[in-house]
Amino acid sequence: MARLAAIDGVAEARVDATGRHFLVVVAPGAGDAEVERRAIEALGGRAARLDDAAARAQLAARPRGDPWFSAAETLALCYVEARVLAARAGSAAAAAAGLGADDEARVAEVARVALFAVMERVHAEGGRPSSGWFAGAWPGIAREVAAACRTFLPPAVADAVASALARQHAAC
Repeated sequence: MARLAAIDGVAEARVDATGRHFLVVVAPGAGDAEVERRAIEALGGRAARLDDAAARAQLAARPRGDPWFSAAETLALCYVEARVLAARAGSAAAAAAGLGADDEARVAEVARVALFAVMERVHAEGGRPSSGWFAGAWPGIAREVAAACRTFLPPAVADAVASALARQHAAC
């Protein structure tokens, strides 16, 4: 989103909740064709302009509350997603390793810190062309979280946490 918003001639750039549809408002006086070309390029060349009827259909519910997010709002959503993923990681680790509530919360907090750092780095780099990047990043994130957990969990328990974390997004 940041790459779209930074294009000269873009007055507004937003994305729907799926990340598949983008709204690009061309600034007055800017050339539609040039902005469209640059927007498609910024999206990795895999995007295409919707015809008018399809565009209207996608935007029809926006006035009723269908959210379309700016670059800043997408980062906020990443923070929300990181918190949810961290809670799931803590829960999965607790179930696999027999952790109590306090250790579950500690694992979740370690995961939250790691996930926030990853999300912030990805946004600082300009984002990714799809959400598929996360599946490839997860093993490294899981190793980082597991390594941090080894500082407060016994070795056998930390191993069970590491296994649970590794399996968490194996099917992504």
